[in-house]
Amino acid sequence: MVAASKDETSYEVVFTIGFLKKDVEKQKDDLEKILLQKFSEDTVKEIMSVVRSKVKDTDVIEARYFYDKKTDQYMYMPKSWPIRGSTITLYVYRKGDKPF
Repeated sequence: MVAASKDETSYEVVFTIGFLKKDVEKQKDDLEKILLQKFSEDTVKEIMSVVRSKVKDTDVIEARYFYDKKTDQYMYMPKSWPIRGSTITLYVYRKGDKPF
């Protein structure tokens, strides 16, 4: 999993799970632990349900938005395409920024 902060965007942080790495399940577990430190349990459950639905890199996740009431923040997960080496990416918008 990669986490990056981008000052020049409206994102607070970006998380990426890479399917070329052997530790995909550990990346998912780590993401869940990190998200639970800040966001509500319900929001994290919703996000992780989607993340865990992609078991192999050929599975598809459709693009979707999430909103966390606890922090008043939006998150965006773009489509994860069914290709070898695909990724799952989660963009966390800065508080107060809206994706639309």
